[in-house]
Amino acid sequence: MIAFRASLIAASVAAVFIGGYSAIADERAGRQIVQTIPDESGAGPVRLGPRRAISPVPAEGVLETVPARATPEEGLSTTVSPSGEAGPVDVQMLQAVDADSVGVIDDKDGGLGVDMWGAADRNYIGRVIALLPRNVWSPTMRDLLRRLLLTRAMAPPRETPGPGLLPLRIDALFALGDLESALSLISRAPIAPLDEQLLRTEVESRFFRQDTTGACGQVRAAAQDYKDAYWQQAMAYCLALAGKTAEAALLSDILAERSNAVHPAFFAAMDRLSGGPPPEIASLLEPSALYLSMMRTASLTLPRDVSSGASASVQNAVALSPNATLDLRLEAAEKAAERGILSGKTLVDIYGAVPFEDSVLKDPLARAAAEWGPKGRALLMRVADNQSVPAARAEVLQSALKLARENGGYRVIAVASRPWLVAFPPVSELAWFAGTAARALISAGEFDAARGWVRLGLKHANDTAGEGVAPGALWPLAMVLGVEASESASPAALVAWWQSRNQAGTESAIEAARAYYALLDMLDVAIPSELWTPILGAAPPKEARIPGPGIESALRRAAMAGHKGEVVGLALVALGETGPAANNLHAVGMAVRALRQVGLTIEAQRLVAEAAIAAGL
Repeated sequence: MIAFRASLIAASVAAVFIGGYSAIADERAGRQIVQTIPDESGAGPVRLGPRRAISPVPAEGVLETVPARATPEEGLSTTVSPSGEAGPVDVQMLQAVDADSVGVIDDKDGGLGVDMWGAADRNYIGRVIALLPRNVWSPTMRDLLRRLLLTRAMAPPRETPGPGLLPLRIDALFALGDLESALSLISRAPIAPLDEQLLRTEVESRFFRQDTTGACGQVRAAAQDYKDAYWQQAMAYCLALAGKTAEAALLSDILAERSNAVHPAFFAAMDRLSGGPPPEIASLLEPSALYLSMMRTASLTLPRDVSSGASASVQNAVALSPNATLDLRLEAAEKAAERGILSGKTLVDIYGAVPFEDSVLKDPLARAAAEWGPKGRALLMRVADNQSVPAARAEVLQSALKLARENGGYRVIAVASRPWLVAFPPVSELAWFAGTAARALISAGEFDAARGWVRLGLKHANDTAGEGVAPGALWPLAMVLGVEASESASPAALVAWWQSRNQAGTESAIEAARAYYALLDMLDVAIPSELWTPILGAAPPKEARIPGPGIESALRRAAMAGHKGEVVGLALVALGETGPAANNLHAVGMAVRALRQVGLTIEAQRLVAEAAIAAGL
């Protein structure tokens, strides 16, 4: 038996469950759930009142405050006269709070409306939420997902028994990696009783954020009700953090008897926290936030496979872990940044930890091109960060984005470049950079900034070539971003654009034209029939994706009914984890048309812009 556990096996089991729990119960009293001071009758611990504010159930567009849980007395209302004297008693029972209706945002914060579900069946909506994509790279899709899951809205009626919407919404946010939103929604949940899975999600979210104080406060509260291996491991860790080594050791020994249900990482971390030699963990697939926090606190090196197929939250945690190798941190950071979890600034900071010899820095472009990958991208971002003149930095970014477009990692470079791109003013001295900046900003979700660069590029093209020339390379983006009015896409202009393609009629030109015409069609721009001629007989895009059966008709019905929440949910399901990509234009068209029909025209336009960049326009 490992020394840490064997040396303390003589401690009594009661010390863990009585002494251990109560010894740390007085700590952080502000977060306490159980009151340890007995009442006048000498009874045991007294359960305190609700620790969470209750989000109101919207009614007729007005949000009113309601009590979290009414006692028999609180469930009655008494009429009081203007003079302050009690009038005749008017007994009314307050409606119970529907947990599925709680939320964080309303219309003024970007919510989708108090009646966004319409009269759809609750189980049907639950199924839609369960099917929402988890690994999402599109900024527009992430924004819609967050707003859909956080909106305070009347829950639809339930025709048959089924799972609640609140746990499904929280689970979707957690899987998306939006831990702040998940915790915010959990904080609005009615308290009686809190579902074990929701409580575990809260604990995991706090461990992911390195909030061990908050996580352990919830673990102490849960330890009285939940006894499975996860909660006992968490309790042992929290006891160790609180300096209760004897109790932590005994609980660890108890868990050793169930070692088949406990990963070796737990025992390794507990041994290390006791001052023992640092054991090595060879593998840790799909780690919990608890294990990642334990290994970080114990300074145990994370194994190579820890981020293989991992969630966005795990990737983010690994990227920020000082106990991970630099190569592992780089890979995880890029994946987290691509999913919108890690900021561009943080990604550049992690890139900055990569050491480079002076000889490499003298010819960075050649070295990056020869060794394209996380370190190659880190090299170019290091060079860009070292530039103080905007034009010099723009030159480096243009080279990096060109390499990424050709070899992969474009969205990663776009996210890393975002802080610099939004700081660049779209001035005439940088007109040569307009197209590169606009495309990268769209990929990073900065649509307003992208419009400024598109306007600059169009003006520069007109000033250089004169009016009446064929539309330039930025014209497609000007159309889909609304910089140019839809009337500008006249048949003559479209024909001129097609003819201006350097290799009109080649496979790449046909794919670009097919994507552009399809995107314009989504925005109700008429395409001359003669322009479809070279496209009609062309081979379909490689690995073209079609949404699952029934989604298209369901989305069409929801749009006709004006159910904004249902439309957003189904549109996201239709797009899936593929998102607004060139091989997913059928789903993009479905989503764009439905979103426009329920008034979400800006979001529809942004999806089209993202699809245009993905198609190489």
